[in-house]
Amino acid sequence: MKRPRYFQWLDGELQGTVTTLVNITETEGEYFYNFADGESCNMRFIAKMTNQPAMLKNKFMVEIASPSDPWRFEEIKMGKFKNAGDDEIIDVPPLEDITGATGNGNELNVEKSKLGTKKYTPPRFAGPFSELPSLDDYFYSEEQEQVEQKPKFVASMVKKKELKPRPEFTPVQEPVQEEPVQVVQPQQTYTPPSANNTPRFEQADSKDPVRILAKTCKKHPTEIDLTITINLPSKSIYNIAASEFDNGGEKFVNYLIEDIDINEIISSLRESLSESYASSSDE
Repeated sequence: MKRPRYFQWLDGELQGTVTTLVNITETEGEYFYNFADGESCNMRFIAKMTNQPAMLKNKFMVEIASPSDPWRFEEIKMGKFKNAGDDEIIDVPPLEDITGATGNGNELNVEKSKLGTKKYTPPRFAGPFSELPSLDDYFYSEEQEQVEQKPKFVASMVKKKELKPRPEFTPVQEPVQEEPVQVVQPQQTYTPPSANNTPRFEQADSKDPVRILAKTCKKHPTEIDLTITINLPSKSIYNIAASEFDNGGEKFVNYLIEDIDINEIISSLRESLSESYASSSDE
């Protein structure tokens, strides 16, 4: 916590009053001291702590060490002197004019007379004297002011909202519909031709005992008559391709094969195998 810094007004209606520093703000490049009495003063017109009256020239305020030890002010007036032998009262120049007399015969300089001015009597405090408060300790920005002006939350001023008991949640159980069980029969799947262009036909169910028997038994070379009926161009068209184009005959046949439905070949092969096994004797 900062120690209080006391300042005294030197002129105006507030002359002689003491107040404390609150903060320092900046406006258009000028720094202002803001005080607890609500007044402000430009820093350039504030004297630092001192006991020399000359340091108060052209100043409106001065820092002091304690409110109980301020500067004292007195207007310099003409002195009065009464002769002992009569009742005549004689005006006597103020001491400040007498001690500052110049010229031959110690004549008073009227133009430099202290009459009507103020006499400053310094505090009893003899030092050490502090410098004026630093900006680092007391500077107050507009951003800080905006934050502090925001209304603060006061818990005692907030009426608590009565909370109603929450109804118990009972989940609604929907009837479970049993889906009919579907029996999936093994399906045949066709595997595309391998590297030797031989199509393969396999059963989807690898555990079928018939499939296992067919796949694992010993094989014997057997001739099968296979007849396939397909639509083909005439031989004369083939001869034109073979004689007029490079590799025309081979290309002609390959292009025709691309249009043949492999399922037809498989169907014909199935029929031939079935007839062969049905007509042949047991071996």
